[in-house]
Parts: sequence; C-alpha cells; structure tokens
Amino acid sequence: MKNIWRERYQELEMRSPGASVLVGFNANIDVKYSVEDLGLDLEKVDAENLDSVESQEEFLSLLKYCIENSKNKEVNYQNFEPEVEGGVEEIGGQAGIMANFLAKNGNNTVFYTPFLSDKLVENLDERMKYPVNTGNNLELLPIKEAGNTDRTKVNRIFEFDGEKTGRLILSDKLRGFGPYFRKGVEDHIDELNEGLDRVLLSGFHNADGNVEAKMKKASEQLVHIDAPIHMEYVDLSDKLNLLEEYIFPHIQSIGLDEYEMKSLEKALNVQLDNEEPSLGEAFQFAKFFIEEFGLERVHIHTYRYHLNVTHRDYPLSPEKIRKSMLYGETCAVRMADKGEIPEKYEPLDFDNKHVKKLDDLEDFEDFFQMEGFTESGIGSVDGYNVVAIPPVIHEDPKRLVGMGDVISAGSFVKEAN
Repeated sequence: MKNIWRERYQELEMRSPGASVLVGFNANIDVKYSVEDLGLDLEKVDAENLDSVESQEEFLSLLKYCIENSKNKEVNYQNFEPEVEGGVEEIGGQAGIMANFLAKNGNNTVFYTPFLSDKLVENLDERMKYPVNTGNNLELLPIKEAGNTDRTKVNRIFEFDGEKTGRLILSDKLRGFGPYFRKGVEDHIDELNEGLDRVLLSGFHNADGNVEAKMKKASEQLVHIDAPIHMEYVDLSDKLNLLEEYIFPHIQSIGLDEYEMKSLEKALNVQLDNEEPSLGEAFQFAKFFIEEFGLERVHIHTYRYHLNVTHRDYPLSPEKIRKSMLYGETCAVRMADKGEIPEKYEPLDFDNKHVKKLDDLEDFEDFFQMEGFTESGIGSVDGYNVVAIPPVIHEDPKRLVGMGDVISAGSFVKEAN
C-alpha cells in the first residue's frame, strides 16, 4: 500500500500554481543553531518548562526540557543574549517564509509587513512586490526598493535530535508591531484586493501593545478582501476570544501542527485522549473547529499524517485537495533536502526519504468502516470531506524550520490552479 502513495508522490505534476497571492504580516531574521554542534554542557542543568527566558541559565533549563520531552517551543527572550557562537541567518516568521516560498515557486507574490528593514529585504526574494502609497494611488514596488525602517526582529532557533527532531525558538519582540495594513495602504485596500487568487496571513501572535485594538483594525480591513483567506496559526490560546471576534469571521482556512492543535484543545475544552492525537481525534477536532468558528477548511500537519477537513459545501473536489496536499508536502521535503527554499521543484526521489507508515490511515478506515480509505486517503464523515495523506520522512534533513509553513502555503495556493 505504501508503494501506491510513493507512486503518487513520484508521478505528481510539480508545475507552479502561478497564482496572484497576498501574504502578511510577520517576518524576521532567524539565526539557526544545531544544538549538537554547540557543545553545551547540560548534564548538571535542571530541566524546566518556562514561558519566557531572561538568562543563560533559564535558556539552558528550557532547552534541556525540550530535548528530554521532544517538545517544540517558542518563547520570548529579553534582556540577555544566549552565550552561543555561529549560527546561520535566514528569513523567518510564518508570513516571511510563506512569501519567500511562494515567490520562488513562481507565484505573483505581494508581501506586506509594517516594518520592512534592509536586513529583511536582503533575505527576501527580489521577485516579490511590496505595496506603497505613492500619494495618489497604490504602487507595488519591487521589494528591494521598499525598505522603510532599520528595526529588525531577530529570533534564535536551536534545533536538536532526540527521540524526535525538535526545536526551541527564542523569539525577539518588535515593539509597535501590528498585524494589519498601515493607513497609507489601508486607504487603497480595494486596489490591493484586485485580482487576488489567495491570501495568506500570520503574525497575530506577535501583536504588541493594545492587542484588541490591533485585532479590530485588522478585522475592519479584512472585510474588504474577496479572495479566500488562510491563516497559519501560531499559539494564541490566551487571546482566542479576540481571534474569534475579529479574525475568524473573515477567514476560510486555518493551518496548524500537532502542538498547536493540542494547545487549542486545552483552550476550547476539547478532550484529546492521546498524547499524540490519532487521525480520528484530529478529525473530531477539525470538525469541532469548523462548526464552532464557521470556517470551511482545517489543515493539520503532523509527523505521522496530514489531514484536511472541509465543509460539505467546499468548492473543490477531494481529489484536487489531495493533489494539492501532496504538492505542499513535496515542496517542504525539497526544502528539507536542500537546506533552503529551492528555486526549482520536481517530483520526489526517495534517496534518504521514505513514506511514513500508514497506521493512522488504517485505524481511521477501521473505526469509521470506510473501505479503501487507506489507499485513497479520501472519505466523508458526518457530512464533512476528509482527505489524509502520509508524509514523507527525510532521514537526514538539512532544514526543519518553516516546513509547516511551506506545507500549508503550497497546499492552499495549489488549490487555486
């Protein structure tokens, strides 16, 4: 059965969607470190789960906790710099990564972040455009000509190998950041809306200061966007009520990983019985999310399966959704293989790669008595379309950060073509 999925990956047409996309709002510089190469002495460190880090000791304690528990975490760090050397710089932030990927992938990409520093510009693909109010109208300038600040958010990412690969992100703060268009662009938002095929947003978790006022501002702008909107979720459980009031009414799709699903589970009092939620549990969660917040599409990507649950009235066929999911996963695996977002995408070879075991799809088929689900990944439960695929596991990845963003962006935008 795995051979069938392997053939689907190998026979997949990798032509770019060539879509017109708008991406916002968060971007930063990631400085990436391999914990194995740093030679840190963690033997006498007490592992501790912390929500922020303000010293080298706290950093080491949280890092050890993440390694021992195979956890991915992102926390704020302030008032100190980790005592580490080296590191590789690349574009970060969910929106920055998605925009870079989509531009390199041949899509007509407009990217907006309120603070566009020269340092960011150096790491963004020169083919993308940036909206600027020139006085009389809105002009889409080449990103290289649009820098507007010297302020840059710098995150530090520590990747490690344990029972699973994982990472700890020390997240910097960009004071004044808001996930919305500043007035000059807002005044011409109808022009920005013209001809868009897809819109992808993230960065609401980075809002600084009066978060509710900034969410409300975003809501007033998003009502003018006609194209389908996808939100790449980053944990904001403590502000879920603001997302529900101001953001969710304007989006059709949301993407999240296993850890974000589990954090939402606690905030929403949805009980997932297992530490690693099964495909069936993920479906129940996605179904609840669609019903609770009025979305049309929930895309959950985990190490063991990728799942797309859509409302019964979703305009695309499950077969089209499956192809788009395979496309997004292939793009992400290519990035893991190259260590950076590649310029050219081809069907996968399987050197140092394998299709994940189909246990979750088999269990889902058995539980819901859906003959053929493991082979097709397509079914219908309670009136919802269910599409699941097994991911491709890269046995020696050169890059892990941003894979979820590429999976989500590739899948959602490929649906446009």
